[in-house]
Parts: sequence; structure tokens; C-alpha cells
Amino acid sequence: MLGASSHCRIRRGHLSDAPALSDVFRESWSQAYLGIIPQLHLDGMIRRRNAQWWSSTIKSGNGVLVLQVGGIIAGYATLGTARVRGEQEGEIYELYVTPTHQGLGFGERLFEACRHQLDTRQLCGLIVWALADNSAATDFYWRRGGRPVGAGRARRGLSVRHAVGADHRVGGGRAVRHHHPGAGACRAGGLAPGPGQLPAAPAGPIRRPTSGRGCSWP
Repeated sequence: MLGASSHCRIRRGHLSDAPALSDVFRESWSQAYLGIIPQLHLDGMIRRRNAQWWSSTIKSGNGVLVLQVGGIIAGYATLGTARVRGEQEGEIYELYVTPTHQGLGFGERLFEACRHQLDTRQLCGLIVWALADNSAATDFYWRRGGRPVGAGRARRGLSVRHAVGADHRVGGGRAVRHHHPGAGACRAGGLAPGPGQLPAAPAGPIRRPTSGRGCSWP
């Protein structure tokens, strides 16, 4: 399957990518969270992630990687310092590929590019958040070697949900830990917020999850 992604390019986001990133966000989130996040809230999230939002995020210097396939922007990832202090210093906040480009190995390429970027920043260990109801995401990170390390819940006028995701305003979550290749000095284990604990907000416009269960790579 990875052979299909041999012509892809992963690079830093440019201001000119903002409209396409808004489209990728809309397509990927509409599919990933249909029936998981209440539609009214999901529609609001998608409206907020317009081209202007992406332009501001790229200008702010937050880590945005773009997946380009045959000249088409087909996915993105955001990453940086872990939102919850612990043994895992780095975090992938979001990683999404458009529905038409899923199942071809592009997500794995994007994930490995994120790990490389975190390594170059000398951030030891990696943690990811994803909605627990999003089985496609949890299965993806499990296959990449992620393992659960904690859980949390939040109520915001919505039913309580389990979660493993970045940038969600509803539900709780699961964190997964990962190991960085070559990061021999990194210790195993991880730290995730307990019930009711909220990860701190990041610098810049990228929003953090309100709570969750964590998976990490030491």
C-alpha cells in the first residue's frame, strides 16, 4: 500500500495553502466525526476553520505540515510541544487525510514526517489525542505502536463521550504514547489528564482538546 504514496510530498504549510487546508478540514472532519460529534457543533467547528483561520495559524509559526499528492493538497498535520506536561514532550495535535486519499499509506507517511519534525526539535517522546469513538483514528495509532496511557471526560452541554483526539471541544479522550526511532534517551511511560482535567491551551490559534484519554510513544 505504501507504494501508492511514493509520489507524495510533505512540506511546511504556506499562506497560499489556506483555502485548500480549509477544504481538507471540511472533507475529513465531515467524514471522521459524522454521528460522533453532534452535527450542530461539528458544523460550527468546520465554519471556524476557514481560510482566514488557516492563514493566521500558518503566520503564527505553529507547526503545520501539508501532504501534497500529484499537486493536490490531500492532508495536513499540526504538531508541537505536548499540551500536558509529562515524559512525552512532543505531540501531534491533528493528522487528517481526505477520504479519497485514505487507505493508500499517505497517513503513515504524514505520521512519520511528524515524528521526524518532533525529533529535529529535540522533543523526546510523542503523545496523540483522539476521540475514542473514532475507531479509524484509534486503530491507526495502535498500528503505529501507540498505547493508551490515561483518560478524561468533560461536559459542555453535550453528552459525555470518550475521546482520543486533538482539537475537540466535546467529549473526553484517550491518549496514546509512541516511541521515537533513535530516541534512546527517552523514558517509557506517559502522562495524561485524569477525569475533569483540561490540557492547557497552546500558543497561537491551534485549539487544544478540553479533556481526553492519552496514547503516547515514549
